[in-house]
Formats: sequence, C-alpha cells, structure tokens
Amino acid sequence: SARLRLQADDLLGTPVLDARVTAIGADVGELSLATVQARAAGPLAAIEFSVEAEGSLGREPLTASLAGRADASGPVTTVTLARAEATTGPDSLRLRQPLGLRIGGGAVIAEGLDLDLPEGGRLTGDAAQRPGGFTGDLTLARLPLTVLDRWAGLPVTAGLLDLKAAFDTRPGSAGAEITARGRGIGFEKTKSAEGNLDLDLDAGWNGARLQASAQLRDGFGDPVNARLAVPLRPAPGGVPQVPKRGALDGAVTWAGDIGDLWALVPAVGHILDGQANIDLQLAGTIEAPRVSGGVSLTGGEYQNLDTGTILTGLTVTSSIAEDGTLSMALDGSDGGKGTVSARMALRLGGPPSLDLTAKIGQAVLVRRDDITAQISGDLALAGPLKALELSGALTVERAEVRLVAAAPPEVIELEGIRIKGAPEPEEEDGNGSRLSLDLTVAAPGNIFVRGRGLDSEWKMALAIQGDAARPVVTGDIEKVRGALDLLGRPFDLARGRVGFDGGSEVDPLIDVSLEREAHGIRGGIVVEGRASQPEVRFASVPELPEDEVLPRLLFGQSRQSLSGPQAVQLAAGIATLMSGKAGPLDFAREAVGVDVLRVEGETVEDSSVTVGRNLGEGIFVGARQGLQGQGTTVTVEVEVFEGVKLDSEISQQGNSTVGITWRKDF
Repeated sequence: SARLRLQADDLLGTPVLDARVTAIGADVGELSLATVQARAAGPLAAIEFSVEAEGSLGREPLTASLAGRADASGPVTTVTLARAEATTGPDSLRLRQPLGLRIGGGAVIAEGLDLDLPEGGRLTGDAAQRPGGFTGDLTLARLPLTVLDRWAGLPVTAGLLDLKAAFDTRPGSAGAEITARGRGIGFEKTKSAEGNLDLDLDAGWNGARLQASAQLRDGFGDPVNARLAVPLRPAPGGVPQVPKRGALDGAVTWAGDIGDLWALVPAVGHILDGQANIDLQLAGTIEAPRVSGGVSLTGGEYQNLDTGTILTGLTVTSSIAEDGTLSMALDGSDGGKGTVSARMALRLGGPPSLDLTAKIGQAVLVRRDDITAQISGDLALAGPLKALELSGALTVERAEVRLVAAAPPEVIELEGIRIKGAPEPEEEDGNGSRLSLDLTVAAPGNIFVRGRGLDSEWKMALAIQGDAARPVVTGDIEKVRGALDLLGRPFDLARGRVGFDGGSEVDPLIDVSLEREAHGIRGGIVVEGRASQPEVRFASVPELPEDEVLPRLLFGQSRQSLSGPQAVQLAAGIATLMSGKAGPLDFAREAVGVDVLRVEGETVEDSSVTVGRNLGEGIFVGARQGLQGQGTTVTVEVEVFEGVKLDSEISQQGNSTVGITWRKDF
C-alpha cells in the first residue's frame, strides 16, 4: 500500500512543492521493501529531496538512503546527489563525493562517480545514456571477488578484480576498449582455494567486430588460453547486436590436471582427475556455429561418491568433426582386474542422435557399506536424443549385500510444493525426451546376502523393459543356499524367492521361509507378500500358536516356561533380525576370503565350523570341522540341472557319501 501527500503553493508565480510518499510492502523479485519514505520540498529551482527504505534482498536485511538537491526550473534538470548509501548483509555501497546528474534532451549524464564498494573496492568515472546509445569511461578497482559468492552464488574464495572500460555504442562513433585483471583468484574445493590464479582479459571493438582474448594462469599446468572474434554492430536502443550470419573465429587451448577445473563443475558426488589436453576451435556463424578439435585425458581417475564407483587408469580421446559429430573413446579399470570401455558418436547435424556402446569386464562398479557388486556385460544407448533406447545384458559376477537397518542418507524431495506467488508450473506437452529400456540382468549365483543373522547365496534372472519413467520388470531372484543364525541355532533357508511380475509399479512378491527342526517340531519364520508391505509370521508342523514357535524351536519350552535369561536371549535374537550390523563371523569371513563361514550346533560337543567357496557356476566346495576334534569333512555340491544337485561328503577317516537332492517349490 502507498500514501501520497502533496501540497503546492503559488502555482501561478514561483511554485513551491511539498510532497511526501509512504509505501509499505513493495516487492520486486528478490527485493522486498517493508517501508519506503520519500520527501521532496522547495521551489522548482532548489528542491530538497530524501528517500529512506528498509526491507530485504534475498535473505539479507536491506537499508538504503539518499538525499540531494534538484533544479527542475529549466529544460535540463540538474541533480546533485549529496548522499547515497545502501547496506545488505555484510556489504555496503556509499558515495564518496557528491554525484552530478543532468537529465534532458533525451540524455541522462552522470559525472564524477566515486562509489565505495564492499571490502575496499571502488568504482569511479563518468557514464551517460545519450540519443543513439551509451557512453562511458569507468574504472573498477580492487573489487573483492568473494562478493560474487554472496551476490551470485559463485564458488569464489579469494581474489581481487581491476577493470577499465571506455565505450561508445552510438552509430558513427562506436567503439570500446576493455581490460580486466584478476589476481589471487581462488575457487572452492580446488587446489587454488587459497588464491593462486591470475586472469587477464583484453577486448576491443571497432564498431564492426569484437575481438577478445583471455588467459588463466597458475595451478592448472599450462595457461588456459582463449580467443574470440565476432561481428558486433550498433543497433537501435544503444545495445550492440551480433548478426546471425556473422562469421565466428575462436579457440580454447589448455593442458594440465583436470581435477581443479572439474571442481568447478556442478556435479556433486562426482570426482574426475588426470592429465587433460584441450584443443578446440570455433567457426561458422552465430546461427550455425561449428566446433572442431578434440579433448583427451590420460592417467585419469573417476569416483562416484554415491555408488562407490572407482575407475582408474582412464584414457579418454575425443574429436569433433567438421559436421559437428563428437566421437569419444574411453578405457579404464576398476583398480583391479576389472575393465570398462566405451565408444560414443554424438551427431548434432540434422535430428540430434547418439550411438554409445559400453563393455564391462568383471568390474567392481558398486562399493558401498550396504552392497558391493562385480559386473560384466554390454550396453548400448542409441537413437535420436528425444527417443533413446538403452539395451544390453549385464551379469552380476559377484555381489555382497548387507542387510543394513536403514538406507544411505539422501535428500528427500517434497512433491507438490509451490512458492506462494510463483507462477503455476507448465504442463508437459508430451514432446520431451523419452528413454526406453530393453535390458537383462542375470546372476548364476554368488549374490551373497548377509546380516541380521542371515548368511545366504542367491541367483537372479531379470528383464527390464518399457519406459524408464515406468519400467516393467519381470523375472525372479531365487535362493541357492543359506541359513539364519538365531541365538546360535541355525535355521535353513528352505524357500527363497523374490518375483517380479511386470506390474505397473515395481513391487515384487516375496516368498521366504527359514526352517528348523528341533524338539519334535519343524517350523520357523515365513515372510510373504509384496515388498512394499510384507507379512512376517511364525509357522510350525505340528501347528502351534505363533508366539510359541520360536520358544519351542530355540529352547524346547513354551513361552510361559521361559526363564528370565532365556526371555532376554529371545528378545536379543529378534533384535538381531532387525539390525544390520556386521558380527564377528562377518569380519572373520572377509579376512579369510571365503564365501561361507558359519558355526552350527546347539552344544559344544555337536558344534562345528563350516567354510566354503564357489569355484564356478553351480559348484560349491566346503569343509566342516568339529569343535571337539571330531575330524574334518569335505563337502562338494554340483548343480546338475535346475533343482537337482549332486552332493558328496568325504570324511577325514576316508568315509564318503554321495547323494542326489531334488527340490521343487510349489
């Protein structure tokens, strides 16, 4: 709201004005003015004026004030701005001396500008808007570049900028000379954070063509050199314009450690390092620019902090053809025996299209606390950019899944939230990009799921198709073998299946049964239902109430007959099912380097330790050692057909057994 009070005396003689304006709650973009008070009083030849304002700019408080005198009695109004200052957050602007303004004849001329900027910076010179264009001769001295972090969100930690600009944009006299010198520049998360970069920029305009060159030195190896020449013509309104068909000529060259430059890329969680060489040329026109040259990387290393992906020994070569096609080849390893290679062709001429193939050879691409995975396979991403298809086949050679209590921390995006006053979001017109999928993911075994007392191995065969926004997943993840250790009592993973039925939502069906036979009953834990809402129950044969199953299986007693220590043990065992922390056996198994390490038996006399490892698809070799010196037994399992296994055991005394196991779940 605003309130105006105006009083005018002697309108037919020498007018004398007294005007007061009060405004409350004025918003312009990020500028919010809580209160504005302005006053102008006196005869037209000597009007005294002042303005006081309070509010905020973004999240920072703002105060501003100015005062001066104006002579509006003639055809040209002259203004002497005696005082002008503004403060927002830690930054302040203030006139060092009165500023003279002349307004009239289609021109606004400012002479004798001398302005204090934040942290010792200073702006001096003259500037004007004249008929046909703008003129000026300005000098910016020692502006701390850290203000760019506060004003524009740029990650600058240090540096000072000096700039001189003399310009005239009027037709017939157009021209400009600009020099900029940045010293001690630093950027966040780089080796130059404390400030060891220097920037030189020189530009000249003769009224027809703009030529500019820049050089960035120190910290990046060789200097980064860039040049650009582009036609630039005066235009109505005073702002020069580039003709759409004007010829371009430019280049960027650099060689050095890519790590510092990559730190400036807004890709949180991604790290790239290595020796890079950039040699790019710019030609063509504004309407149809052409880039040629190439970029290469040797001795590179890439890290994805979210997935734990690490690629070392990266070699990247790329080139840009005259028709604008970008070709790239990438080769690297996972730091061990695994390899990754990719070939890409990005065609920008005509309808933009992409042709990318990748080959993965036993590479560990996921390294997290909750999962580690070694993967092989071939992928292809091809088609027009608006309708790409990702296809291929991946094989999980080996994976370790830890049943942690919670997923890794992540930022939760709240949908349906809109800032008050912001425009309504535009609805999608259906012409956006689309990614379709045609993938298979398989694992013949060696997917080990451990934690919460479970030690198990699984296999899987999945097909992923359809639109990436709503993929259709079909197939199964099935158990190979496994056991659950609960209070030192083993439960066999008798049944285990996670089935994907291709529904509109990816919500698989779970069917898991952990069984144990003891004290005259057979029973255990059953998990069934959709993954979004699984049902956990306890079942037994003969049938018992659910709360009696575990006490009978673990202690051979009813729930009411449990002693205090037994009740505590049972509660601790159930807590184990809900915890994802690694136990001593997990650390021992990883240290020894085996796939299976478990302790079985209820008493010391009948207890044994079993260790084993998968030697190939469907082949498991293990050894069982009794804790009371009962001798060692070697176990060999070979999966002959689906659901049919050949089992053999050879004891230390030379005794051997051979059996065939057939199992089918209904």
